[in-house]
Amino acid sequence: TVCAVGVWLAQSGAIGSLGAAALFAVNYFAQDGAHLLTSEATFQESYQGKDSWLWMLLAHTHSIVPLCLDACWHTGSGSHTSLACLVTQRKQISKVTLSDSEQPELRSALQDVGKWAIEQKPPDHHTTHWWPHQLSPEAEKSFRTVATSPELKDMLFKELYPEQSHIVEPLEGMNEVYVACKTHNNNSDTVFYMNHVDGPYGVFPLVHVYRCMAACTPNEQIETIFPLVNASDKCRYTLTTGDVVAFDFNRELHRIGLVQGGKENANHRVCCKLHFVVYPKALAPLGRLIGRMTTHYNENFRKLFVATIDPNSLVAKVMARFVLWGTMLFNGIEGSVGWANVPWLALWCVASMALRSYAVFFYATSFWHYVVYIGTYHQRRNIAFPAFKRDALLYKTLALAQAGIQFAARFDFAQPDLAALALLVAGFGLATLAAHALGVDRTYFGWELGEITGEWVQRFPYGVLPHPMILGGCIGWLGFHKLDGFREAWPYCAPLHICLYLVHALQEHWSIHSNGAIKRAAAGPPELVGAAAGKAAKAD
Repeated sequence: TVCAVGVWLAQSGAIGSLGAAALFAVNYFAQDGAHLLTSEATFQESYQGKDSWLWMLLAHTHSIVPLCLDACWHTGSGSHTSLACLVTQRKQISKVTLSDSEQPELRSALQDVGKWAIEQKPPDHHTTHWWPHQLSPEAEKSFRTVATSPELKDMLFKELYPEQSHIVEPLEGMNEVYVACKTHNNNSDTVFYMNHVDGPYGVFPLVHVYRCMAACTPNEQIETIFPLVNASDKCRYTLTTGDVVAFDFNRELHRIGLVQGGKENANHRVCCKLHFVVYPKALAPLGRLIGRMTTHYNENFRKLFVATIDPNSLVAKVMARFVLWGTMLFNGIEGSVGWANVPWLALWCVASMALRSYAVFFYATSFWHYVVYIGTYHQRRNIAFPAFKRDALLYKTLALAQAGIQFAARFDFAQPDLAALALLVAGFGLATLAAHALGVDRTYFGWELGEITGEWVQRFPYGVLPHPMILGGCIGWLGFHKLDGFREAWPYCAPLHICLYLVHALQEHWSIHSNGAIKRAAAGPPELVGAAAGKAAKAD
């Protein structure tokens, strides 16, 4: 990127040859610096010093760009099939079970902690929390056996975060034993039954603090639900003895609920809460900082939480209400906007103000939903569907709202451009009709991602017009471009929207027809035929 910028600046006369050479040198050594930071050897190091290595360097230099593009498309393994995972909403929950046959020591240690907790006769009407040092010596030893287990750490995180690139460290200052209650009485325990995120630091990218709920007792009554992972709240776990689920403390929306038709537990539901900080090796200082900040936050919030579990005074009752209202507000933003999107939007706000140009924010935020579409459709594995849908709707709404305001500001109501209005109404009307025919979930790849099932959509405009949603979107953007004032102010806006729509249309078309999905499905059960055809019908 730096080299490309240098070439452009040199050609435009903005810098001389010396400046371009300096930029090239910065780029060359910055690449080595990036490899050093990420503890990754360069390709050149694998052959430098061997016979004819200079010729290899020339071939390497000549081929590096297409090879980089190919690597971006095919890098990684497992759930990381390409660099598209950097812009997609991935499922980042890990669930394992400690069995008697394979992890007897860890399972026995959990049972010992659960037995001790039940012997303390905790109350039924509110939750109970103990720090590890408040346990008996034997129970504390069992707790630490689980909390410091390298085997459990690998089981939970090795696939999600490869050890070649990431560090996983325990955060023992956050660990505790937790006893659930079966009801809530408008105290702070109510937040457990509400959608909530445990911590506030999800705005920091690429670093994670994980909370692991390790079940110590049998449980058939209380389940943990993660609404942003699968459609219709399908991601839910009823954690019983030996089950462990790990989720992002600062990002993952979750709640507990009673299992419908579940058998009432004979005893309390007891869990060990274990915590880990996960960060790329290149971001070690930031990762450790977030670990300390989250630990400090958890300690202080826990004091407030415990003080409002059983609110007997007016002050305690008011504080309990503030806990509930704060939870509703904070997590309402997470569900509708996503705190991870806040720094991205804030970055472009700051850049736009610093450069005194609204165009920076306008162009930077008007096309991101296509990146989300294309990256998710390409990745198509391990996608957190509701979170993806939230991001796609957020950025598409932002793009249309900004364009709509700019269009209205430049529209001459005295001499209206009726052709522009007609294109807008016809195009976005067609797209809306197509979305209504599919439904929101199917519109946003619900069928392709395996989130929903259903029959082949034949209702108009499907079966009559090809890719009606994308076709309608393109016509609508032509309506924006038709208005002289809008076109003069934003000459590249509508053409870029149309080009990116067409790129995504080609991606969908080639994906469905080149892999033989429809042909294979046609030979199978009717529901598969409908599914494959539905993928072809899906457009936006």
